[in-house]
Amino acid sequence: MIEEPEALIPLWDYGWCEHRIIECQGKSDIEIVKNYLECEEFGTSFVFPEPGDNPTLHGPFLRSAIQTSHFVPVSIEEVLPRLKSICFDSPGTKPVSQEQWDELEHLTESLVKRSDVAFQLTLTTENTEAQHEWGWVILDFHEFIFTTRGSGKIERLVIGYD
Repeated sequence: MIEEPEALIPLWDYGWCEHRIIECQGKSDIEIVKNYLECEEFGTSFVFPEPGDNPTLHGPFLRSAIQTSHFVPVSIEEVLPRLKSICFDSPGTKPVSQEQWDELEHLTESLVKRSDVAFQLTLTTENTEAQHEWGWVILDFHEFIFTTRGSGKIERLVIGYD
């Protein structure tokens, strides 16, 4: 069972799912997202192995291009169907293997059980105006964050394909 602060699940041939637990305080949903955008771990390219490896980037995007409003609430019940759609219906990729899906589904079910709030980043790799100069190397990028209000942490789930 994946419950570690850092987990990486291979998806497709060059895809991945990163799970990370990040300390993040906030009394309201907006404050939680705002504080996440400002934390050191948010500044990462997801290309290099260390969190906070590039404080000006977030995946394929310029960090400065991502606003609090780009993270929208998602009902806990809707998270798994959205992930399934990403993994099985994304254009340009074959569906993930059943073994890969089973591992991601298990992780997601455990996240959902211990969270009362989820958010999804609405920016996609189609938002080229938000991308940095080599953001195009990440062909697909999806992010969800989960939290239980008052817990002082969020759990980030990022699916990428490069």
